[in-house]
Amino acid sequence: MTGMDPARLGITAPACHQPQVILQSTLPEKGPKWEREINPTIVTRLDTKYITYANVLKDAGYVTGHFGKWHLGPEPYSPLQHGFDVDIPHTPNPGPSGSFINPWNKEITAGFTLPSKPGDHLEDHLAQEACAFIEKNKNRPFLLNYWAFSVHSPMNAKEEYISKYKSIADSDHPQRNPVYAGMVKSLDDAVGTLVDCLEKNGLTGKTIVVFTSDNGGVGFYDNGGMAHKEYQGNPATSNAPLRGGKGMVYEGGTRVPLIVKWPGVTKANTVTTAPEECMDLFPTFIEMAGQPLPKQPLDGYSLVPILQGTKPFVRTKVFCIQPGYQANYSPPVYAPGATITKGDWKLLRFYGDNPDGSDRQELYNLKDDIGETFDYADSLPEITQKLAKNLDDYIARIQVVLPRSNPNFDPNVVRPPNKRRPSEPMVPPPDDGD
Repeated sequence: MTGMDPARLGITAPACHQPQVILQSTLPEKGPKWEREINPTIVTRLDTKYITYANVLKDAGYVTGHFGKWHLGPEPYSPLQHGFDVDIPHTPNPGPSGSFINPWNKEITAGFTLPSKPGDHLEDHLAQEACAFIEKNKNRPFLLNYWAFSVHSPMNAKEEYISKYKSIADSDHPQRNPVYAGMVKSLDDAVGTLVDCLEKNGLTGKTIVVFTSDNGGVGFYDNGGMAHKEYQGNPATSNAPLRGGKGMVYEGGTRVPLIVKWPGVTKANTVTTAPEECMDLFPTFIEMAGQPLPKQPLDGYSLVPILQGTKPFVRTKVFCIQPGYQANYSPPVYAPGATITKGDWKLLRFYGDNPDGSDRQELYNLKDDIGETFDYADSLPEITQKLAKNLDDYIARIQVVLPRSNPNFDPNVVRPPNKRRPSEPMVPPPDDGD
């Protein structure tokens, strides 16, 4: 949204639905006894002082609409305060809080403009709301954010879709949960509705379409809330052959697809291995619209040269910084971490994760080992140290609040179950060294 690394903003965990308003990350004096490191506080709102791509495009004459999930804070931090003219369903909830099938939570339905009936699926309805926005504004420039609630908890789907995929439940494939498959099918349906709407209104040839995700699939939840108890023993999903999933800094948590259709520019069936991050979308959209970049810090790179085919890479390093503990994993607590990927090599740092409380590092060659199974950190110290320096330099540049040793830590205290934690001129980001 802003072109800035979430770690610079302090939004490093899904906490923006929390009631407490926190706009600045800080480091408490101590943490819970079961945590070796002190977690930085998590920012719980996207501050309106930051300029979003919606702000820029609205000022340029675009009508702007947001549909679906907005996990960045309620009023006065909603899409309406971040450059969007329309916000449906106008809720900060991370999910539909009950079911994807109508009847829905009242916080969801309060923002609807179209009628619905019992049995409707949330994504079907929101796609129709978005289509109405397209039809209303088809004769003027528009920006449409469609941020799907699905696939997300609660784990339920249309009965006919669960039945459709019932046969996968007894397979040996890692993707063998019919409920989750049904949820993905509803997401596919919503995308199809939007694409068909563009076609019906004669907009296909002059509309840029971008599809991506904010994280990898989830594989760690207790599936007690999974619709149909017979499927509760099946993992929700799998990112195999990638390691890990949502919330982790392994590839299964961070490697996601990016699909761009730019009529007259991108070529069908073109594939690139160029690395990108979601914060690259801010300068990309602004350049696509022919607008100047606003004056605020920028960590993203415009992907326009890659999409035009004039440059194979614009980003040489990818960073991921998650400075707080993450719960609900195996082992039960996943240590604070940060990563750098440069070329074929990826360094992972886990803060305070060695038995003596020092930081632990892992090094993988993603070209040969996409599953991150063979750790070279000890055997290739020069590469490890060089990447560690690059990571330190980047962290210092974006001023991340990092964890530190917890004076309250007691190794004999076990974490309770289900305890969750939850301006300078804008210039192209500098290279962070070799």
